[in-house]
Amino acid sequence: LKSRFNCRTGLTILATAQLAGMKSLRHLLPSGRVLGRGRCHGESLLSPFAACTASSRSGRSWQCRHGATAVAAVFHGVGQPFELMEIPLPDKLNEGELLVRMELATICGSDLHTVSGMRQEPMPLVLGHEGVGIIERIGSDIFSGNRPRHSGWKLQEGDRVTFSVADSCGTCPECALHKLPQKCVFLMKYGHARVSDGSGLNGTYATHILLRRGTHVVKLPQKLSSRVCAPANCALATVVNCLDLGRLPRYGSNKSAVVQGAGLLGIYAVAWLKKRVGMD
Repeated sequence: LKSRFNCRTGLTILATAQLAGMKSLRHLLPSGRVLGRGRCHGESLLSPFAACTASSRSGRSWQCRHGATAVAAVFHGVGQPFELMEIPLPDKLNEGELLVRMELATICGSDLHTVSGMRQEPMPLVLGHEGVGIIERIGSDIFSGNRPRHSGWKLQEGDRVTFSVADSCGTCPECALHKLPQKCVFLMKYGHARVSDGSGLNGTYATHILLRRGTHVVKLPQKLSSRVCAPANCALATVVNCLDLGRLPRYGSNKSAVVQGAGLLGIYAVAWLKKRVGMD
């Protein structure tokens, strides 16, 4: 069970708080903020800018606009309200970059740990790394000096995609020699990077995210809903790597395993063991 952070209706910062032992995340929203009701695939959501206006930390007000700026929920620290901040959309994208309009995102346990102070991150930052979005623009500046995106992916504007939780260079020893891009010397993890890093659109709790050239991007089939696909790049990917058939230790003839915990990782693990490993 994961909560949706809906960017079609507005930014949702509430939802899984009860799963973490909190009553809600209402106290993290800017003071005086009026919460509206939104709908996403029949599910009730709390939208912190249903009215499309809010007050920023600097006292300015912004209007809900599309095209020139993105709106992101910026986290400043434990106990502090999220700031709904306007971040300019880049005028030009470098080769291999993708500007994605977020459709929805799931709230990972690591995000709740950051909000509660159990995990330390560079701040301020835009949280969130699991999500699904629509490609709005594809970088084509061949003079940027960046390596191009993999041509075999055949991505186009308008494609509904999900993406890896981290960006890697593809050329350092960890990437090229050890085949461990998650240990890249220049690794950047979405939802864990400071707003001042790059464009600032580094997390899924926003209307847009800028995917860098070393991010693996997957076009989603129409038959799979965005709600199903959103957590695949983190929770499901973790299970797939842990239960890789080529690295699994030998198991007994009873074809059984013990999965400790029935959270999303546990549910994925049970499904993977049954469907892909063949355990009863």
